Amino acid sequence: MYKYVNAYFVTRHYGGPEEGGWWYDCGEPVASLPVKAEYRSGCAPGICMQCDAARRGDGEFCKEESDYVEDGFFEWLNYSWKGTQEARLALIDAWRLRFVKDSADLLLEKTGFFDSAEYKRNLRTVRHLAVSNEEEVIRAKKMIRDVLGEEEYGNIGSVNGGMELSIVVEGHIASFWPEEKPRYE
Repeated sequence: MYKYVNAYFVTRHYGGPEEGGWWYDCGEPVASLPVKAEYRSGCAPGICMQCDAARRGDGEFCKEESDYVEDGFFEWLNYSWKGTQEARLALIDAWRLRFVKDSADLLLEKTGFFDSAEYKRNLRTVRHLAVSNEEEVIRAKKMIRDVLGEEEYGNIGSVNGGMELSIVVEGHIASFWPEEKPRYE
């Protein structure tokens, strides 16, 4: 498994005259170095306080729903629901239609489904692909900066323009972004 230390030359482009004019950034890939990675429990260090606490032995890692949660919901409604038959059918319709996912989740929360054993049984620990050796990333970033750093010029936020070198760790080989020109909406 690998993650990639990707480098982009970032430039700013004119989007259009709407609202007095707007601009967007574009990234041109210029380097992509693979670094070894492995799956780790919980969110990446420094991202989530709950997972950082779990790494110190204080609490549990974040959980996410498994694909079985929907079946668990119907099982819970059929065997553990204490409300009326009409309310049960309304919940089934709301879940199936998913008219607004947040609304369906709100309905489930009010019914107590998120506190039920069926729901908790179908949660699993979040797992993320993380870099195995952080020093390898630091070396790769330094090497890219040494080779390409002189290509930077100006300030992309000024009227004179410029080009900025951006180095990030991603789960894919570097590619142009955005994939299509943004539109004003």
